[in-house]
Amino acid sequence: MKIQNMKTMMTPTKVSAALNDKDDDSLPAETGQNHPFFRRSDSMTFLGCIPPNPFEVPLAEAIPLADQPHLLQPNARKEDLFGRPSQGLYSSSASSGKCLMEVTVDRNCLEVLPTKMSYAANLKNVMNMQNRQKKEGEEQNIVPEEAESSKPGPSAHDLAAQLKSSLLAEIGLTESEGPPLTSFRPQCSFMGMVISHDMLLGRWRLSLELFGRVFMEDVGAEPGSILTELGGFEVKESKFRREMEKLRNQQSRDLSLEVKVDRDRDLLIQQTMRQLNNHFGRRCATTPMAVHRVKVTFKDEPGEGSGVARSFYTAIAQAFLSNEKLPNLDCIQNANKGTHTSLMQRLRNRGERDREREREREMRRSSGLRAGSRRDRDRDFRRQLSIDTRPFRPASEGNPSDDPDPLPAHRQALGERLYPRVQAMQPAFASKITGMLLELSPAQLLLLLASEDSLRARVDEAMELIIAHGRENGADSILDLGLLDSSEKVQENRKRHGSSRSVVDMDLDDTDDGDDNAPLFHQPGKRGFYTPRPGKNTEARLNCFRNIGRILGLCLLQNELCPITLNRHVIKVLLGRKVNWHDFAFFDPVMYESLRQLILASQSSDADAVFSAMDLAFAIDLCKEEGGGQVELIPNGVNIPVTPQNVYEYVRKYAEHRMLVVAEQPLHAMRKGLLDVLPKNSLEDLTAEDFRLLVNGCGEVNVQMLISFTSFNDESGENAEKLLQFKRWFWSIVEKMSMTERQDLVYFWTSSPSLPASEEGFQPMPSITIRPPDDQHLPTANTCISRLYVPLYSSKQILKQKLLLAIKTKNFGFV
Repeated sequence: MKIQNMKTMMTPTKVSAALNDKDDDSLPAETGQNHPFFRRSDSMTFLGCIPPNPFEVPLAEAIPLADQPHLLQPNARKEDLFGRPSQGLYSSSASSGKCLMEVTVDRNCLEVLPTKMSYAANLKNVMNMQNRQKKEGEEQNIVPEEAESSKPGPSAHDLAAQLKSSLLAEIGLTESEGPPLTSFRPQCSFMGMVISHDMLLGRWRLSLELFGRVFMEDVGAEPGSILTELGGFEVKESKFRREMEKLRNQQSRDLSLEVKVDRDRDLLIQQTMRQLNNHFGRRCATTPMAVHRVKVTFKDEPGEGSGVARSFYTAIAQAFLSNEKLPNLDCIQNANKGTHTSLMQRLRNRGERDREREREREMRRSSGLRAGSRRDRDRDFRRQLSIDTRPFRPASEGNPSDDPDPLPAHRQALGERLYPRVQAMQPAFASKITGMLLELSPAQLLLLLASEDSLRARVDEAMELIIAHGRENGADSILDLGLLDSSEKVQENRKRHGSSRSVVDMDLDDTDDGDDNAPLFHQPGKRGFYTPRPGKNTEARLNCFRNIGRILGLCLLQNELCPITLNRHVIKVLLGRKVNWHDFAFFDPVMYESLRQLILASQSSDADAVFSAMDLAFAIDLCKEEGGGQVELIPNGVNIPVTPQNVYEYVRKYAEHRMLVVAEQPLHAMRKGLLDVLPKNSLEDLTAEDFRLLVNGCGEVNVQMLISFTSFNDESGENAEKLLQFKRWFWSIVEKMSMTERQDLVYFWTSSPSLPASEEGFQPMPSITIRPPDDQHLPTANTCISRLYVPLYSSKQILKQKLLLAIKTKNFGFV
């Protein structure tokens, strides 16, 4: 019976249940640290992985991918991307947990790889261990002979021996001697231990991944099969490419985009939006509205093939990600409605914003009268910078505890994070300015860590106070340093970044012309990763975000790259996944670490005193890119202090608000646009990392990968030795290029600045044609077929000069 149960456990259904479900008894209460928001999602876990504590491990160690985005490669393993947590062998119920904590294991048969294909060695050691336990139990517990004789049936030892014999007979093995295992001295019964399924599956993870690759075509094609997840990116990419090819072949219509401009950003955005709205705005019985092919033509540029389409995707992505203001989009969404409707919409939006601004003024005025406590007065007082504060002393310049009046630990930690960023802006006065900033409230300091513009505005304000103080007390030293000239820069910066007053005052007093033309994206964390800016959430702006989703869908459908690199939580919203705490590490790594330290502070012995000194409330100041102003995380949050008891709720509300609530409408608009092109079920098997590799390719150009993809064609007529030398020259030059130059080369070659994640992403594979000897002409390219034409130059130096000049001038040629 036991053997039959063992067989049943190995069925895919049971394994899937073990992977996806947990015992109800083991599920903790969904409060505090155990809230589902703080649990790792399935895309961050793997077989044999017991998720670590979400707050104990630093970001760089817990989620290496968030700290080093370049780690994402097609062959990267999950443990390399999301950390290698230490694994325990056993999981047990609460009643046996104390007993299992006393178990000492030097080495165990379940923790080492098998040395040969035999069950005998491991089974023999298990049985020997049972014998030792039985003998020790008999020595410690002397049972009366009468009681022993009254027990019916065979002993546990006899049952174990029978089980051993039957098992060996069924699998056709004989008992053999295996390598001895290190001594194992448990303090409780081995049979009472519950071995974690994570440990068992983790031991055979590589074998299961192999099954995923081999049986993907039959078993893996079943709905809900776990083999798709086990197969890795290559398996999921191959399946997704086949689905997209099938979807393309089912369509008979093409999408033609005629961009009759010289790649001007404003006109490019306007014409693209208008034509996408015309195509997807039609009433159609078949949804989503996939297309067989995308045709693009540029003004005064030849061709309309795949190379031109790739060039269009790159150009429109750069236009969307630009930090410049948007062009006028009022007449784009519904051109047939004319300008009257758009004007009425603008007036209506302006009236709503005025009423909202008046309500905020009234709320702020009434809360100020109602909450006239010392804590609120202190918070308002600390909004102003003071020249009399002492300079900040970082730990790298000595032990801060040696100061006669050291800073509290939480302020010292905030100072350590602020100091390098201030030093990058004003290196001569970094210590003084950091000390001045640390007099602000913790809520304002968190805002400065989250927003580069807000930090720069405060640094400019502090610099202006230092200069003014120097003038009053004799400015010879400042004049000698030439810092008075920077006052003009300070004024320019203040005009560019706004006043140095609080964000709330800036938002309430700023005059608004009613146009919603702020840039579409901003970079809250790592440079190069973007999150939507909500702006005023007008209809035209949300339509722009929907068209961005459509372009992402077209790139996935057509097997093309689109260099719109989004933050992880944005991709998860597009895929219909739940966003959690660990996604915040990708969104804003600095704030992730700050909030993690806040959680750790709540577990210290003096937690109440620390939180009282920090003076945090359930209200946050948003940066300009996220809408600006002060918002309450819960009703009446400005008057509810953050304590060690409710800090988990504060961290969760803070992360959810900045990731989801702020840009809720743009995120939903982008998902609608994506589903305008692709069916929802085609995205079910993809993780955020799979999506990034499919859409963005490999961010860094790997020369070895490029070499493996590239083939050479000879039209020069030279001998093989000279051709081999020329190839070596070419790849040597490429290897010594900077990453920007490599991306320029790949763009010149294929019209996309990144390499696809695999060979399947190329259509066709890249190639180089060696032309007859000519030291005068530049290399040219035919991007539609990803082919580079290079004359056989007489020297390596000439080849380098001509190649770099060609990729900078973008002389495509289209031969």
